[in-house]
Amino acid sequence: MKINFKKKFLINIFLFVLILIISEIAAFYSFRARCADIVYRHANMLKDNPKEYIRKNMPHYEFPRKFDYEKIDISIKSRIYSGEKSRPIITIGCSYTDGVGLNYNQTFAAKLNKYTKRTTYNRGVCASGPQLIYRQLSDENFKNEIPDAEYVIYPFIYNHLTRIFRTMIQPYSSDFDLSYELKNGNLSEKNHPFWFMYGSFFVKSYAEFKNNADYENDLKNGLPFFMEIMRESVFQMKKLYPDSKFVLLEVPEGAMCYENYVSGSMELNSDEIKNLEKIGIVYINAEELVGHKLRDFKYRVSDKEHPSELFWEEITPALVKKLDL
Repeated sequence: MKINFKKKFLINIFLFVLILIISEIAAFYSFRARCADIVYRHANMLKDNPKEYIRKNMPHYEFPRKFDYEKIDISIKSRIYSGEKSRPIITIGCSYTDGVGLNYNQTFAAKLNKYTKRTTYNRGVCASGPQLIYRQLSDENFKNEIPDAEYVIYPFIYNHLTRIFRTMIQPYSSDFDLSYELKNGNLSEKNHPFWFMYGSFFVKSYAEFKNNADYENDLKNGLPFFMEIMRESVFQMKKLYPDSKFVLLEVPEGAMCYENYVSGSMELNSDEIKNLEKIGIVYINAEELVGHKLRDFKYRVSDKEHPSELFWEEITPALVKKLDL
C-alpha cells in the first residue's frame, strides 16, 4: 500500500519532533547531573529567599543590590574603602575579589585599605572572568567613577582560563551576556545567540562541549586568547591611568584543597608567566609570597571554596611590602 506524500511528510515531521524531544530530555538530565550543585541549589536558594542567601554568602552586600544581565556594565558599582594616603588601588576580578562569605571589612580590598591607608575600590563580580575585567576597564564611565588609581590588582585563579569561553547559555555565570572573539587580531564582542539557546539544554550542552574544546585548544597553544584579553586590559588601564601598574596575583583556588589535586596543575607555568610579564603585568604568586601553602580549609569560608579573612590577612601585608604600597 502506498503512502501519499502528505502522510510521509507528517510522519517525518513527527519523527523529527520526537527525536528533538528525546534529545532535549537526555540533555536536560545530563546537564542537571553535571551542574545541579552549581546551578540549581544556588538558583533555588536565591529564588526562595534572596535576602537570606545573600546574607550568608555575600554579607557585605548592601540592599538593594541589582544586576542588569543585559547591561552588566551599568550594574557594577565600586564598594569604596576610603583612605587618606597616596593614590588609590583598584581590586578587580571574580568572587574571590568580591568577597563571597565575608563581611565588608574582611575582603581583600578592605585589607589593602587597612595596611596601606589608601582609598581602595572593590570591583569584583561573582562568577566573572578576565573578559569582564577588560569590559570594565574599557567602559567610558569607569574613569568617571574612579578618577585615578596607581594600581589595578587582579586576584587570579586558574579556573578563569575556562571562563573566557563562557557564553550567555551558562546560567550559573553572572557574565553570561559577555563573551569575545578575536577578529583580525582584535577583540570583538560576540553577538548573543538566538533566543532558543536560553531554553534548550541540547544546545547548551553542545555549546558547553564547544567551549571546553576551545579552552583545550587555547591551553595547548600557550593561551593566546587569554593573553590578548590581558594585553588589551593593560592597554585600557594605561589609557585611563598612564603611570599605573597592573598586578596579577595568582591565588590557589578551592579545588587545590582537595586530595585529588596534582602538584603543578591548575597553576600558570613559567612560559605563561613570562608572556604576562612581556605584556607589562607584574606577576605575583601568593603562596611564594607568603612562603607556604594556602590550601588548608582554615583559609576558606564555610563553602570550602572562597578565601577566608585569614587568607587575605596572610597575603596582604606581604603584598604591601613587596609592592611598597
